[in-house]
Amino acid sequence: MNILFTVAEVAPYSKAGGLGDVAGSLPKELAKAGYALQVISPLYKVVRGDNRVFRETGMSGFVRMGGKSHPYRVVALKPDPGYPLEYLFVANDFFFDREGIYTRSDGEGYPDNNTRFFFFQYVIIDLIVKGHLQPEIIHLNDHHTALIALMLKVRNIKLPTILTVHNFQYQGNFQEEDMALFAEKDAQAVRDLYAPDTHYFNALQIGLLTAGRINTVSPTYARELLSDDGLSYGLSETLKSIRSKFHGILNGVDYDLWNPAKDPYLTVHYNSSELAGKAVNKKILQENCGISVRAGTPLIGSVSRLVESKGFDLILGIIDDLMELKVQMVFLGTGSIEIEKALGAVAAKYPRRIAFRSHYSEKLAHLIEAGSDMFLMPSRFEPCGLNQIYSLKYGTIPIVHKTGGLADTIRDWDGISGNGFVFDRYDRQALLTTVKRALETYAQQELWEKLMRQAMDADFSWYRSAREYRRLYQALIGKDLEYEVS
Repeated sequence: MNILFTVAEVAPYSKAGGLGDVAGSLPKELAKAGYALQVISPLYKVVRGDNRVFRETGMSGFVRMGGKSHPYRVVALKPDPGYPLEYLFVANDFFFDREGIYTRSDGEGYPDNNTRFFFFQYVIIDLIVKGHLQPEIIHLNDHHTALIALMLKVRNIKLPTILTVHNFQYQGNFQEEDMALFAEKDAQAVRDLYAPDTHYFNALQIGLLTAGRINTVSPTYARELLSDDGLSYGLSETLKSIRSKFHGILNGVDYDLWNPAKDPYLTVHYNSSELAGKAVNKKILQENCGISVRAGTPLIGSVSRLVESKGFDLILGIIDDLMELKVQMVFLGTGSIEIEKALGAVAAKYPRRIAFRSHYSEKLAHLIEAGSDMFLMPSRFEPCGLNQIYSLKYGTIPIVHKTGGLADTIRDWDGISGNGFVFDRYDRQALLTTVKRALETYAQQELWEKLMRQAMDADFSWYRSAREYRRLYQALIGKDLEYEVS
């Protein structure tokens, strides 16, 4: 089966968050199962890095939007000849040759993001119409490619589509004035989905209504979306109307990349049988971040986009309390300027106990996973989350809010079973109490090592998740299977 995987970012070439990680891992697992995949994504400036040598595919053309004609060409990478997997990148310097993927250096989104991703989707349609791409199924991801399902139907191109929504917070809203960028027949098809007096539209909602199958990235998040209109940012009624084709599939992780026994970013490796290397990584992390080198002091790590939904209101609200508990903390992430300033301020207030790095570094992200004792992830909501799963493999015990994929992956430690520490009520006191529970267990070395080993032995590889995606693919091309949120 030939799959075209359309996505706005793909690790390790471009990555702003979990979407890039999934796009870098799921296609590889599907290719191992014998599927032929082409992953198509924009050729950002960051993708050109590391002196990568691209193959010219000969695919090129023009896309007309808003009375202007925009050129494109497609280049390719095939990093592993052992798998039927190819990465295609759409080149257009005007739209994609920028420092960031979605945002400027000040954290603000590019004002023409809608135009950029409308263009990307029209390129994909052009490639299909010309016969350059001949998939049997098109896998769409988030609002950046959700409109493709409608564009195919307008052109009477009968290709099955599945839309994976990684986070309902980002929906690709656009206005009537943006309709000038669409082909006339596409604009009319969009209007037909809405009431006659509507002037605001939603790319994600259009994808939900027109794609053949829909899924999101954990079973609990899928159930939450159906019951909480705030969590779906206004789309719960739409989801209820398509419930029979809506499913929750938990993301997996790539243990070739996230595994302390062979992590290429670490100088010292370890595993659940030989834990000594973890202490060495803790020392390296402390030295790297300029905090005091103290083997016995609990070190709590955080790697995250700096947005309100990730729980930084709770974290910042209890920082002084945490410092009274004699812990160290390391934060890595970019995003909200306000959160960056607040983290910078607490790092300045506690210079030998708190470190904050406001740039993204893949190497430092891996070192934080390996060198921290605990990983703090108190998200208000979390579609799936990947860092809590990475943390398990590194013996870095997650502290999480019971929501979405965090609830599906982390079981509260009761002294005998479990793999992390979980709090139900989203407030500061609940988080502080849970951190204290974790520290009490940490003080009991033998018990803590038992917890670490249980966490490290958990298996959240892509194998099971990819099997669920294969079921959805089979349903699209043949078997009449109905998927409901379980």
